[in-house]
Order: sequence, then structure tokens, then C-alpha cells
Amino acid sequence: MVLLASRLLRLGAFLAVVFAVLAGLFVAVVFAVLAELFFADFLAVFFLAVFLGAFFAEADAVFRGLAFLATIVILTQHNPGDALGVAMKSTINETEKYRFVPRVCQASGGKNLPPDRTGPQDPFPSLMGHHTICLRSRRNAARNESQDHADRKAPDMKQFVITPAMGKRLIGKAVAARPDVRAVLRKGTLVIVAGTTNAYVAQEVLALVGGGGSFTPRGFRRGIVLPPDVDASRIPAPTERDVVLVDGVPQEGEEIFDVADDLRAGDMIVKGANALHLGTRRAAVLVGHPQTGTAGAAIPAVVGRRVKLLVPVGLEKRVEADVADLAGRLNAPGATGPRMLVLPGEVFTELDAIAALSGAEARLVAAGGVCGAEGAVWIAVTGSDEQVATAETLIAGVADEPPCRP
Repeated sequence: MVLLASRLLRLGAFLAVVFAVLAGLFVAVVFAVLAELFFADFLAVFFLAVFLGAFFAEADAVFRGLAFLATIVILTQHNPGDALGVAMKSTINETEKYRFVPRVCQASGGKNLPPDRTGPQDPFPSLMGHHTICLRSRRNAARNESQDHADRKAPDMKQFVITPAMGKRLIGKAVAARPDVRAVLRKGTLVIVAGTTNAYVAQEVLALVGGGGSFTPRGFRRGIVLPPDVDASRIPAPTERDVVLVDGVPQEGEEIFDVADDLRAGDMIVKGANALHLGTRRAAVLVGHPQTGTAGAAIPAVVGRRVKLLVPVGLEKRVEADVADLAGRLNAPGATGPRMLVLPGEVFTELDAIAALSGAEARLVAAGGVCGAEGAVWIAVTGSDEQVATAETLIAGVADEPPCRP
């Protein structure tokens, strides 16, 4: 009887240990499945959960100790002497990755969170009387984001060489298509001051209103910049004056000096520039007249009566320093040569023209060339397939633009 009782006691103890191990494994699986919702390291959490299950089950203390040590060693892959510190650090780091990302559930009616609940959320906000919050782990959110980026097609990009003449034509087409220019042509006064870039603007605008039959860009200028080896006395005098349109009707023989005092808010002046600082999107014009010429006539209307000033300017006129600093140097007492005046208007370049006409993004990436490409710019165009294709068609349409002649 004593022997039988002893065997029964041993069997009972063995079954208790087996029961404790099974209970621990069950708790471990539950912990691991729940943890997988928020962690990617399934195995590490599984072994940690084994320890937790064994610890909370009524197993022998020796078994709990062995399970604890084995879990630490497996989890950290370190020797038993260093396992404890490293395991605790790893567990803390893993826990740090867990963050509740609040999202308003459909059950809340799509309402925004209360102002006092905009930070990290309590995982059980409904107990606090707040809206139901959908929670997800930061790691799962990052994983989904990465997948979204992988599935999303990168935008197309093509590069184009654009000569100064091509750029002037692009600017002219885009300015004529601007909604604010179209609005002034319907009601208001539009003044296009003579200049080489504005010659293309004037031609496109006049073609739009049906009044450009006799207009030619050649000769539509005031001052010009020539190579040192060209005799300026041999250049023909300007043959065209400023273009003035009232409600879309060209006013023969008028120029900015005739209408500047009558311009009001809602009217527009289009004037070119000689210097462009892309970083600040500011432009300036060289001044040869002692009363500041056409710029001097435009600025009182722009500043005093809020007439809009649009400044079409090619990228070949870009400068390194801010134009205000350059103007200070050129206008200083004792300086020689042309003066400079900063224009208080909206700069409009080839980059803006391409963006306006195609919807694509255009960036200046390089410049220069030979055989007629002197002063040319290399532009990278980025956008959807349709946008890049539109830009390519647009640029190809001006590829045969002849060099600008005075």
C-alpha cells in the first residue's frame, strides 16, 4: 500500500507538471497571437510568452527558473551571464515600437477627436466616455505605407534643351493662356511694354484677340544687349511701340506713357526684365533713362493703385546674387553704366510656362551650349505620363523657333 501510494503521488506530481506546462504553452500561444497583431518578431514574443505562461502557471519553481533562463538565452542569443540585461533592453526596445495610432471608426460617425484626445490614446477610450478609436501599431502602419510606396508608380521624367528663342515663345504662349490675362482682355486695360521677350507675348495675345495681322516681333523693343563685336549703329531702330488693349481692343499708337495715369486695380502691365534671381523669384530691369523709363511709368500704377505687374523673363537672365543687392551696387554714387531697378511684380519664366500649359513640374538642371544653343537651358520635366507627354509636344512645337533678331 505504501509503495502504491508513493507511485500515485509521483504520478500526480508528474501530471501536475505536465498540466502546468500545457497551461503555460496555451497562455504562450494566446500571448503570441495577440502580440503578432502589434509586433513583427513573432518567435521572440512567442518564447517570451512561454516564460510568462510558465511563470503564471502553478509549475515548480525550478521549472520557472529554467524556463526564464532558456527564454532569455533564446531571445537574446547571448551567454547566460549577459542574458538578463540584454533581454530586458530588447524587451523595452520592442515595447517602444508599440504605439497606438488613433483613427476615428465609422461607428463614431467620422467625427474628429476631441481637442484633449489628440495625443497617444488610451487603448480603451470607450471606458472614458469618448469616441470609439480604431487602433493599429506603428509597425503595421509603416509596413502598409512601404507597400503603398512599392505599388505606386514613380512619376515620369524627361529632360529637354530649350534655347532662349524657344523659351520666349513658350512664355508668350503661356502668358496668353493665363486666366488673369484673359480676364483683363474681357474687361480692363492690358499694357505690354516693348521688349524682346514681350514681343512673343504681344504676338500671342494679339493672335488671341484677332488683332495681330500686321504685328511682327522684330523691332518690338527699346534697349537691347548686343555682342561686343556688333556695331549698334547698324541695328535698325525700333519699329513697334507698346501694345495697349482696352477690353481686348488694340489701341493704335498708344504706349504706357499715354495710359499709365489712368490704370486702376484690375488692369495689368506686362514688362520684361534683365536680371532674375530664381531663389527669391525677384527680377530687375536695367535703366538707361534718367527718369527710369517705362519702369518709372509703371511703378506708380503698380504700387500706388494696385495694378498687377507681370514680369516675363527668360532663364538665361538668371543671376547669382539677390537683385536688390545688385541694384544697390549699380545705383551707388560714382558707379558707371546702366542703373538697375527692382520690379515689384510676378516673375514668369519658362519653368512657369511649362507648368501652366502641361501641369508638369519643370526644374532647371543645367545650362549652356554651342551652335545656337548659347544661353540655352536644360530642363527636367516631371509628372504623370499625360503631363510629360503634353510638355514634350509643347516643347517640340517650338523647337524650330528661329533666333531672336532685333
